[in-house]
Amino acid sequence: MRVDADSFGSASVWSSSTEYGAAVLTTAGHVMSPCDAYFSDLNDNGVFGGECPAALLDPTASKGQTRIRMSQMGGGPSSAQWSAHFPLFHPAITMDEVRNSSVPPGRDFAVYVVDGQLFEPWPGSVETIPGPVQPTLPPLFDPDGLTGAAPSWSEAIPDEEVILVGYPERPGNPAGRLLHASAGTVLSDEEAEAAIAVLEAAGDIEGSLPYVAHAELIVEASATYGMSGSGVFNSSGAQIGVVVRASFADVGRQFVRAVRMSHIVAELEAAAAIAPAAARQAVEPFFPPL
Repeated sequence: MRVDADSFGSASVWSSSTEYGAAVLTTAGHVMSPCDAYFSDLNDNGVFGGECPAALLDPTASKGQTRIRMSQMGGGPSSAQWSAHFPLFHPAITMDEVRNSSVPPGRDFAVYVVDGQLFEPWPGSVETIPGPVQPTLPPLFDPDGLTGAAPSWSEAIPDEEVILVGYPERPGNPAGRLLHASAGTVLSDEEAEAAIAVLEAAGDIEGSLPYVAHAELIVEASATYGMSGSGVFNSSGAQIGVVVRASFADVGRQFVRAVRMSHIVAELEAAAAIAPAAARQAVEPFFPPL
């Protein structure tokens, strides 16, 4: 699906199977996040506000937003209507990481609940605020029911062929972004470390961010602006990652960094494990099969 916020990006429905009856989506934190550190207004000194600790949020107690448009049948242009979405989880980030564009891939993600509420485009620049989250599914284009699998995610396997699916920007025509798919291969940990070394030598910013094997994967594939938040899927259609960064140095190939779904699952489970009992009971109906 397409995300329209202050900066364009992408997202994907992780699962349509929850006890509550709504769907769950993933995206890159720098595309869309309940964490104010990414999007808060600049203060008088021209810097962002306070730090942002990790948070597990109750969608029934959160203000919803309408900044996503679902993919239409056949993978054409995204819907003209906005879908309602509500925050569920985001990891911690710091102001220095945001200012320096150095948020580690393993913490550059956000998880939302999306329901069946639909809204017409905003009048002017005023965002429509949806009502409370509903136990309904968004209008998914999922003819094979892949998002209803239990679970609908999988571990990334080195050397496996995968596909990245998102909505890249179209210069001069931001309203007309089209669904785009890019095929690639998952690198082994050793290959990923070597790729980072190549990028460091070439002066690419990705070479300055260490590869963290348990939290991210690197795919040799193509990606461009607007594909942050895209899903990475294996040949069975299970989601294995969330695109967050990509190299741009001319080294003969491109490397795309993604948060592992196994890491996102582990982060959700860890947050639920330390939450007070009442808070845990409030959010668990929104968890997809883990």
